Amino acid sequence: MPTSTRRPLDHIAISTMVVCCLFLGLTNIAIKLSHHEVSPVMQLSMRSLFGLVILLGFMVYQKELRFNPKQIGLGLLVGVLFAFESLLAGESLRYTSASRSVVFLYTSPLFSALFLHFLVRDERLSLTQWLGMGLAFGGIAVAFLLSSQADGSLLGDGLALAAGLSWGLTTVIIRMTSLGTLPAKQVLAYQLFAIGVLLWVYAIATDQAVMHWQTASVLSVGFQAVFVAFLATVAWFWLLSRYRSADIGALILMTPIFGVVLGAWILGDAMTTSFIIGAVMVLVGIVLVGKRSKDKMERD
Repeated sequence: MPTSTRRPLDHIAISTMVVCCLFLGLTNIAIKLSHHEVSPVMQLSMRSLFGLVILLGFMVYQKELRFNPKQIGLGLLVGVLFAFESLLAGESLRYTSASRSVVFLYTSPLFSALFLHFLVRDERLSLTQWLGMGLAFGGIAVAFLLSSQADGSLLGDGLALAAGLSWGLTTVIIRMTSLGTLPAKQVLAYQLFAIGVLLWVYAIATDQAVMHWQTASVLSVGFQAVFVAFLATVAWFWLLSRYRSADIGALILMTPIFGVVLGAWILGDAMTTSFIIGAVMVLVGIVLVGKRSKDKMERD
């Protein structure tokens, strides 16, 4: 659907995004609840493999199971980058809280905007965006340095922040290569395949492949495979094909909000004043960084 015919947000888009962000916000919490039974990286691997099976079945049903041989190499490269981001995110949960991890992970739009500023002329940052960038990175410093000892560690927070950086870089690569023209389900298939295989190998190599299946771990992996790796992601791509991407992108900020609130409620994650202030600064900064994209989309 051309950009000019994409719709503004309506109740269908908003309600769908609320549900998707709720699922995404629950991901780290589900992993944390069962990480003593199955390691975080092993859960991410299995969720991706199960999600891939579901996705391929859906693509067969939709008669969309087609892959361009000339783009398989690039697709797998991006899949490897996604796998690296997932590895960092999974390992971060061994050392820091679910609430802290989700805030640092969702700094990815900041890094995407920063990379694109230097690589794409039309993506130059405005003064408002630079102010947002400064506010967000100031918030990262506050949350990262002043409150890391409350319910996390510099290592865990650093791994989550590195995961956000990797995610942002991967987004830029998709934006600037032919992968940006591929159907979203194909890109997702490469992503799930690489994450599933590479994280499984990593888990074996680091003695994290031991699995003690109990109710919590079964429910966690099942929830992640069906509701996160498949339904939430497919719904996200469906929304992007029908609504303005800047509007949808702004709503994704509900994910860290859900993650922080539910992490405090379900897991009892500590909420220090410095962490709350830092998290709010990050979220407001991301909104400001995305403002010009939204204005440009509306003009187009």
